Amino acid sequence: MSFSDLPQVDKLLKSDSLAPFKETIFSAAQTHIVRSVIAEAREEIASGGTAPTEEEMLTEISCRLSRLIKPSLKRAINATGIILHTNLGRAPIGEEVLSHVAEELSGYCTLEINTETTQRGQRTHQIEEMLCALTGAEEALVVNNGAAAVFLILNALSLGRETIISRGELIQIGGGFRMPEILLQSGASLKEVGTTNITETRDYESAIGERTGLVLKVHPSCFSITGHTHAPSLRDLSGLCEKHGVPFAVDWGSGSLESRENSELAISEILKVGASVLSFSGDKLFGSSQAGIIVGKTRLLSLLKKSPLYRALRLGKLDLFVLEETLRKHLRGDSSLVDRLLKTPLSILEERSNKFISQLLTQNLSAKKESGRTPIGGGSTPSEELETVLITIPVQDSEHAARLLSSFCPPIFVRKEKKKVVLDLRTVFPADEALLLEGLKCLS
Repeated sequence: MSFSDLPQVDKLLKSDSLAPFKETIFSAAQTHIVRSVIAEAREEIASGGTAPTEEEMLTEISCRLSRLIKPSLKRAINATGIILHTNLGRAPIGEEVLSHVAEELSGYCTLEINTETTQRGQRTHQIEEMLCALTGAEEALVVNNGAAAVFLILNALSLGRETIISRGELIQIGGGFRMPEILLQSGASLKEVGTTNITETRDYESAIGERTGLVLKVHPSCFSITGHTHAPSLRDLSGLCEKHGVPFAVDWGSGSLESRENSELAISEILKVGASVLSFSGDKLFGSSQAGIIVGKTRLLSLLKKSPLYRALRLGKLDLFVLEETLRKHLRGDSSLVDRLLKTPLSILEERSNKFISQLLTQNLSAKKESGRTPIGGGSTPSEELETVLITIPVQDSEHAARLLSSFCPPIFVRKEKKKVVLDLRTVFPADEALLLEGLKCLS
């Protein structure tokens, strides 16, 4: 087939197979898709390949047009047991929070207006006060995610200067974002100290000089180093920075409000040992929507707020509302949905699993219960796992089984092991169990 044999744009647009889209999709969007498919066919011919037939092209165009009007973000059933599943939205948001969103944010809202003076207000003033009350910080601010928080800190406090960081903390986070690259893009210079497994206080001290902008301590996120290791305590690093008059910044991504096992310190505890600036994610253990939260000393956070980047990285009204609702829960001492999932008793999981297995057997699906462990996920506590109860279902091909389940409505996600799929009801809401049972029928 040559280029001249390819159908014209108008001919494809007038095809009967595309008629259902004429009333549902803007004509310019239809034309764009048709041209894209024709362009791909041209590329195939140019590379010596076989171009699709007109019928095949129309099928592809129909598929792409259908995808345009189908939501890509939709409810899912998380049967993996991983509470902060990055690919499934990290911290789940409770229904009560989302119902308040619909009540208060449909139409107009008081995003940036002072209701007492009717003059323009500051969109995060109340959230900042709530964060300070919750963590004991002097000052607070929020941006749109954890990486943005680190980027803003580096750019505002270490632009054109050196940032000192341990080699063991030059991490790569989800999506291929690497700490050294974030650091260099911020305009700061990277100064590595120590080795992968051992960094001493003296390594930091010998690196501090006239060009030092700040010392940065980074949470290990999604990995842990065990064996012959050493890193200075936060208190030691804080004391060293105070001695030399250098800001001490801590990127503690997990955002835990309570100290946990395996040295996962609470935000307030890190501030107490002397961190000048501390950043963490809103959608991890904090249990809120995506946000980069920064707390610390007023002197330094005022520099961040004056940065032009601060406006570019700010949160929108939906995330701000969810964050404010979550903060209100924390301040009242109420458990967030993440807290409740973390603290689900094993006895409850045992009871639910026994009942669920009985229901699976009525569907001719063999299943058995096993004790196990599950990571919390989201790069929060890489060395901590929760005791849990697992349900295993034998299958011929676990990859194929997982694909069948993910194509269900709503999509179901499970753990895959050799010749079996594994469920953990910890992250399956009771109201979704009937749907999960229905979806699992495809495995019988």
